[in-house]
Amino acid sequence: MKNFCVFILILISSFSFSQNVVLITLDTTRQDSLSCYGQKGIKTENLDKFAEKSYIFLNAFSPVPQTLPAHCTIFTGTYPFEHKVRDNLINFLPDEALTITEILKEKGYSTGAVISSAVLNHRFGLKQGFDFYDDKIEKKTGEIKAEETTKKALEILKKLKEPYFLWVHYYDPHHPYMPPKEIKAPSNYLGEVLFMDQNLGKLFESLNLNNTLIIIAGDHGESLGEHKEKEHAALLYNPAISIPLLLHYPGQTKKEESKENVSLVSIFPTITEFLKIDIKTNYPSLLKSVNPSIYLETYYPFFSFHWSPLRGIIKENHKLILSSSDEELYDISKDKKEEKNLIKSKEKIAKKLKEEFFKLTTEKDFMPLQSKGHSVPDELKKQLQSLGYIDGSFLDPSEAKQKLPNPRDLVDIIDFLVHKGRELIISKDADSVIKNVKEILKRDPKNFLAMNLAGEAYWIKEDYKRAKEIFEAALKIAEHSYQLHGNYGYSLFKLGDLEGAKKEYERALELNEDYPEGYAYYSEYYLSKKDVRNASDLLEKALKKELIHPRIYYNYGLIKLEKKDLKGAISYFEKAYEIDKNFFECIGNLAFCYFQLGDKEKAWQHLQEGLKINPKDFNILKASITVAIELNKIKEAEELAKKLIELYPNSPEAQSLKPFFKK
Repeated sequence: MKNFCVFILILISSFSFSQNVVLITLDTTRQDSLSCYGQKGIKTENLDKFAEKSYIFLNAFSPVPQTLPAHCTIFTGTYPFEHKVRDNLINFLPDEALTITEILKEKGYSTGAVISSAVLNHRFGLKQGFDFYDDKIEKKTGEIKAEETTKKALEILKKLKEPYFLWVHYYDPHHPYMPPKEIKAPSNYLGEVLFMDQNLGKLFESLNLNNTLIIIAGDHGESLGEHKEKEHAALLYNPAISIPLLLHYPGQTKKEESKENVSLVSIFPTITEFLKIDIKTNYPSLLKSVNPSIYLETYYPFFSFHWSPLRGIIKENHKLILSSSDEELYDISKDKKEEKNLIKSKEKIAKKLKEEFFKLTTEKDFMPLQSKGHSVPDELKKQLQSLGYIDGSFLDPSEAKQKLPNPRDLVDIIDFLVHKGRELIISKDADSVIKNVKEILKRDPKNFLAMNLAGEAYWIKEDYKRAKEIFEAALKIAEHSYQLHGNYGYSLFKLGDLEGAKKEYERALELNEDYPEGYAYYSEYYLSKKDVRNASDLLEKALKKELIHPRIYYNYGLIKLEKKDLKGAISYFEKAYEIDKNFFECIGNLAFCYFQLGDKEKAWQHLQEGLKINPKDFNILKASITVAIELNKIKEAEELAKKLIELYPNSPEAQSLKPFFKK
């Protein structure tokens, strides 16, 4: 290692800040997913080829297994307790934070970035110092794929003037794993990695290796079921924090390996040292053979599930993990899978590491110092939620000091809380939701996310009394949750307690003035009282804020319909339908409006969509018969009439349709 560092220091002495700098970050990329780190299932040819002319760090770690906090560490050269971004979605890198981009911009660099996920949207603060920051993301998925990322990077390269700083962020290996069909790999996760590697090759071809410092780093890993964690963020074991880290210096022609423990925090000082920029940094560059202490943390368990945060330290061969309930110690050189907790048998080592940890951090307990948050547009929040991110901004950070459950013991239920439970709600499988929630609450009685899912499941069963009881119980645990207040209020509304519902809606919007369901629910309260003026004012406020929820548009469409503005009603009903293709009431009203305007074919099309969703609905069947007759679709009308009579034999309206049968 000594010769390695001496060689680097001699090499960089001939360079200054006239060299280009390229940073490539690989989201959710396990170190062992690359063949240059030993992966046998796939061949990451382009990264392997790059590694043959680069420095490869074999023991590189992310300080936090979350995208935004990890990238803030890369760009500021500080740990989360210093830059104060502790979780995705709820924190923002403050303007006063000094980023490597701002430093390079001041030195005359042209700067550009390509972002592949909504989690790094410019609103979260990393745009500072960039001339170009392309964070345009497809609305529904919240991400772009590697092929598009590389295409955008090549377009920005054409705009940049030398010397330049380019950051390219690839997101592909993040859940859900959906590689192109033509990619052949042992798993979809590795398929995503392979697809990313293929597209990295196209980017490498456009970079001049003779005058460019290139750093490639994973922001964190992915557990893939190890330690019962399917994805990442909840635990601090190596599958989630061990990352690939490669560094190429201009003109470098051979591979060098480092076995020193290194962290993402060292990328910032590495760039400034290479470019001979005189700036004080708190941590060593990757060039220093000092084997520093590596700080670790995750506050995701706290802000998402009200479990204990985890903090830790890696020093030489050992890792110490601290929770509010217990401690863990592992010899990561011998116990690769971190299965043998040495906390009782190696007390002296644990004590020394704990002392070292509290020398490293300024925080003496689990209450986190946080940057100020601000309002996140609903569209962006929906994108992040589609990727599995949870808004825990309503939780009081001082509660992190309490003795809370260790996420290690509950991590297996995250997949249901974040993904499967919501999918079951969408598919209206209420019984499966309720069954799973009962099992979760046996293990974690205060899990308000599980309670919220159960409450929504009882909505499906139209048992609003039981839903009310569940939301009421959840609010005793998470009293500042705007969503729980909104859902509790809606349950009261369905039970006829209008004034109780109004109170809850007001509280929900007080807690979050950009809560879209709050506006939708509250407007329905006014509409039920035939108070069109207040309903209009509320909905217009939501529309002005550009909040996205189908019932905001739908309810405003109802107001237009009440005023006999059919075209206006259609425009809002169609926006609602665009958001939710299963919005049954919306489909019926669209059909009615088109029929009244004389566009019977369009009305028929919408009624057919309605029948796909609910083929037994009396009103949709009856309207479909009327429109079919108007369009001279006699055969279809007869079939629909027959179905209506079979389903509703005691209905006088159904019986009156018997003449439509063929004799």
